[in-house]
Amino acid sequence: MQDILFGTGLIEALQNALSPTFDWLFVFITDYMGGDFGYMAIIGTAYWCFSKKGAVIAFYVLLLSAYLNHSLKQMIMMERPPPGYRIIGKEWITWGFPSGHAQNAATFWSWVWLKIRGSPCFALSLTMIFLIGLSRIYLGVHYPGDVIGGIIIGVLFSISVLKLGQVAAKRFKNPYQLLNQAVPALALFLLPFNLLIFPDIARGDPSPTLGFLFGFPIGVMLEMKYINFSTEVSLGTKILRALMGFSLLAGLMIILPLLGLGGTYYLRFIRSATISFAGAFLVPLVFKAIKR
Repeated sequence: MQDILFGTGLIEALQNALSPTFDWLFVFITDYMGGDFGYMAIIGTAYWCFSKKGAVIAFYVLLLSAYLNHSLKQMIMMERPPPGYRIIGKEWITWGFPSGHAQNAATFWSWVWLKIRGSPCFALSLTMIFLIGLSRIYLGVHYPGDVIGGIIIGVLFSISVLKLGQVAAKRFKNPYQLLNQAVPALALFLLPFNLLIFPDIARGDPSPTLGFLFGFPIGVMLEMKYINFSTEVSLGTKILRALMGFSLLAGLMIILPLLGLGGTYYLRFIRSATISFAGAFLVPLVFKAIKR
């Protein structure tokens, strides 16, 4: 069983059957469908155009699961497949178990299904989890056991959060407001605490994740207080919002590294916090200015 889960047999079989013809496809799946840009596109569009509260909670669930993944990797310290098997990331020295891409996909898409339900949503969620997990094995950056472990942890995390949310709804008057206040405080606490317990950030750097968790809820609270925009708008307005929002965030992602934000642990935190704050507050501020 150990050889099946943490051996290279399936990696070799997939690559012998499909590589190099389908390399581009699996790189696209892993980088865009299962990477930061894919989740940013979905959550950003949902926040600006469809359901602010739903997008905010999905964002927290995804990012908290990502930090859990970082912590598990640092505690378990299991190596990735040897560089010779990797189509991408030959120089990566980060730990392999559990797969972050697989856990993120399982967390996000199982959460989407738990909130929306229905057969089409289940089929989409299952397909996305399968393809993203398969891409990590095919590209040789994870063993099958890394991916299976990530999927199991991600699904269990989503279910656990859903149950906790149901309990919180019964015990607290406004759990959503409490969540928005608690998340940035938690991120700010974990930033130095993580260096204390996991000082080797070359093996895994959670500062971008913690930065997103710090900046986004602050932006959300300010938006609720000063803007409170509505998502009940025309389809044309939704499309315009998405185009403007992603254009502004793309500009920030290009400009901030040029300003030196990204060279160190704390600067990467500030960069991510700035981007997520902009998405939550500054982009809606632009919407309000244009409307006026």
